[in-house]
Amino acid sequence: MGCKRFTLIELLVVIAIIAILAGMLLPALGRARNSAMKAKCVSQLNQMQKGLILYADLYKGVFPGPAIHAVNLEDDNPAYMPYAYLLAGYHKLVDRKILHCPSQIKYEPYEVGYATGWSWGCYAMYNPLHGWAWSGGPNSLYHKQKPVRGDYAFKVNDDPFFSLGRMKQPSSTYILADSAEIHSPGNNRRGIAVFQFSPQHNLGESAAVWLAHGGKANLSFADGHVGSWGNNELRQEEFTQIASESLNALGWEPWN
Repeated sequence: MGCKRFTLIELLVVIAIIAILAGMLLPALGRARNSAMKAKCVSQLNQMQKGLILYADLYKGVFPGPAIHAVNLEDDNPAYMPYAYLLAGYHKLVDRKILHCPSQIKYEPYEVGYATGWSWGCYAMYNPLHGWAWSGGPNSLYHKQKPVRGDYAFKVNDDPFFSLGRMKQPSSTYILADSAEIHSPGNNRRGIAVFQFSPQHNLGESAAVWLAHGGKANLSFADGHVGSWGNNELRQEEFTQIASESLNALGWEPWN
């Protein structure tokens, strides 16, 4: 008894059904992947924030701001030390593999003893300073928030530091966030995480808080927890430096 063969029409029907099922499944798989990325990002930010808390335990409740000038550990010369280098490269309080969101473009130019390379490819830290000059003045968002959240930022030789003990509301004091560079010369670093962010000002790297996870950005807070804020929550906090998931500027101040 011979085997019955499929007709061309039957094969086309089967192919059409497979295509329909694939079309139904792919978006669900994409959502599942994005959810996994978001969960991993939350876990990493949680570890990063706890690393900063451990750092503060070592230094009387104080941890460095986005970057400080310090003695280069290799040649004893003053060097530019991003927080990620101090946290993961020197003290090794966290693994450098968790320094940036898993959704981020991979950028890891780290070299032993070369601290400047740690400025990119890491979560952004809040900077109440605009550049290196201290400017938490009467018109700044930091100054506006001081009565409620405390005067917890200070400078040493124009370098920023944060004091956990001075924070009145650590659970609402954001420290680290998803970020991305949205404009760069030749776009060679567009989409790459940058070590610092300001809610309202371009600090020179053209960075913005990045809504990387379905229209929300993950942020860590000084008490150790991680939250997800969308455009509305960021606007309520008076953020204007915001980038959409596709790296379009939702609010952005050009750098002059």
